[in-house]
Amino acid sequence: MTRWQDFYDVDLRVLTAPPSDFVKFAAEWFTSVGAKTILDLGCGIGRDTCLLAASEFEVVGCDMAMSGLTHAQRIANEKHLPIVFQQADARDLPFSDAQFDAVYCFGMLHEFTGENYQADIRTIMSEIQRVLAPQGLLALAMLSGDPQAGLPHVRLFTAEDLDKAVHGFTPLFQREHNDIGCTGIRPYRMWQGIYQRDIRAFSPSIELNLIQTPVSPGESGENIRTTGQKFHEKYARAMQRLAGGVEK
Repeated sequence: MTRWQDFYDVDLRVLTAPPSDFVKFAAEWFTSVGAKTILDLGCGIGRDTCLLAASEFEVVGCDMAMSGLTHAQRIANEKHLPIVFQQADARDLPFSDAQFDAVYCFGMLHEFTGENYQADIRTIMSEIQRVLAPQGLLALAMLSGDPQAGLPHVRLFTAEDLDKAVHGFTPLFQREHNDIGCTGIRPYRMWQGIYQRDIRAFSPSIELNLIQTPVSPGESGENIRTTGQKFHEKYARAMQRLAGGVEK
């Protein structure tokens, strides 16, 4: 993870890279459920953090690399965006339980490549669960592909790896997408998903079956509801199908 401390000062492409496609998509989902407080976990120089704040969310940006946070704070100040930036380890977040309505995490999990990477990812996902409010949303994105292909710098995720990482979350949407990386380069092939906290425990096979029914961004604003209301129509049909119902 320490490689980013120097990277943000050396590769100046990060300062001009546009926001990702995914952050715009995630912002629609956050709006659809009435989310107000957002944690951008692994925010880097804040390219997506600033878009979330400009969308009138209350945003906290969190990263290990102080060099990235320094750029992020300067950029936010120039844009007059009231963002709080916090240096922290994603495995030990300095936030209260249920503090955020949503967590946005783009391109961080694949950075854990050491011998304990599986334990690191489990710990991070547990911390995300802890800081999310009940029924809170997680917008998660990481590089997809052969895990060995990106080493030693990144560990790409297979579908099975992703399935293990999000165990315990309810998948609402998932896709592979060629997005814009932090240096402005496309294609940046990624798994991207929207997940909800604390609906029910899923087995890996059920998770992968549920997420085969994608939802378009335009649909999400009309159909996603908080607890006690209807979920997205396609998601509800998928749950019925798994329970033995007939999809019409």
